[in-house]
Amino acid sequence: MTIAAVAALSVAGWLIHSYFYDASFMQVPPPSSVEANTCTTGETLYFGYAFTPSRDVRLTGAELIGISDAFTVEGIYGINQAESHKPMFGGGTQQSWDRYGYSNDHLYPVSAVDLNASGTNWWLVAKIVPRQAGKQAIDGIRVHYTAGGRSGSAVYNEKIVTNCAK
Repeated sequence: MTIAAVAALSVAGWLIHSYFYDASFMQVPPPSSVEANTCTTGETLYFGYAFTPSRDVRLTGAELIGISDAFTVEGIYGINQAESHKPMFGGGTQQSWDRYGYSNDHLYPVSAVDLNASGTNWWLVAKIVPRQAGKQAIDGIRVHYTAGGRSGSAVYNEKIVTNCAK
């Protein structure tokens, strides 16, 4: 009888944990890859990430995954597309970031980003500095979020490969 009770409590605990902490409210696209060949070590690079939730969510954090020590991550920020009136910046150098006017946009902390299921006005940008020449990779980004009393995370396998000259 006690084994059955322990098993039932374990299953109930797992279900409750899954309901509150493993919410899957993000639509994850298939894996993709981008290569940046026009970079120089020490020059800041920017890479944009768009997210599509299946329900209204508030981001609570973001981190790059599979990133080598060859990079310094200066930050991951939110940009409100409705304020900037520009499309998402897919990726490029500091020079491109400045030339297209993104350097004038306000960079919000990730925790300020609310994504709604009916169409999001936010995207994230990772600000990265490569410290070594040659091919280096970032495997993707993980975002953490809450939706009501539930929370979860999603991994976007959007690989970035840099091949910077010295």
